Amino acid sequence: MLRRADRPRLVDRVVNTLREWILQGELAAGTPLLQEDLAARLAVSRTPLREAFRVLEHDGLLRVSNNNGTVEVVAFTSTTMREMFELRLAIDGLAARLTARAGLRPAARAQADALLSELAASTEPYDPRRRYEAHASFHTLFVIESGNRRLQSMVPLIRASSAALYLPFVDNPPPSSSSTAERGPAIPSCWPGPSTTTRPYWTPLPPDGPSTPKLRPEPTSAARSTP
Repeated sequence: MLRRADRPRLVDRVVNTLREWILQGELAAGTPLLQEDLAARLAVSRTPLREAFRVLEHDGLLRVSNNNGTVEVVAFTSTTMREMFELRLAIDGLAARLTARAGLRPAARAQADALLSELAASTEPYDPRRRYEAHASFHTLFVIESGNRRLQSMVPLIRASSAALYLPFVDNPPPSSSSTAERGPAIPSCWPGPSTTTRPYWTPLPPDGPSTPKLRPEPTSAARSTP
């Protein structure tokens, strides 16, 4: 019999596994989730599976029908994308400010540099799965380094929004890698680097603009000093 102390750990494992299957596209949007099949695949009973469904429904990744109890993977609409990245504007900016205030540990800086290199490597040839993982990990790193536990609870949203941004290109690749090369991470302005380096950062979406974030170059130190 499953001990009570083990139950949260089991539910967390099921939640994390299902979340990654959804974000990686193994469970595509619109896919109905059959409890019997998933329970057998995960080697768990239906009780932790139902609890995991409730968590993922709260995260916005699953939809549960009130009529017949059908569970299916949610499709990301343009409205959903806009709402997620409006939140990301606040989350990423706050994470950067808190991390800058505390100081970035050498190990974390090395990890961030490695993730930026991974992002660059995913551009040519364009690899949306590789880019998604590096993009989500880069921003998650700053949220973790911020030390704010409430902010850290937003990590599932970061991974979901990064997945929604890049994974559609897995089955529908862009015409050329150059059209997607600018879609880099929101690098904090406090990030150390040469003053001549142009680094991208998020800008607010216009009310009637496209559903994905736009990037604009951050002014160099020289440009900032110009009246």
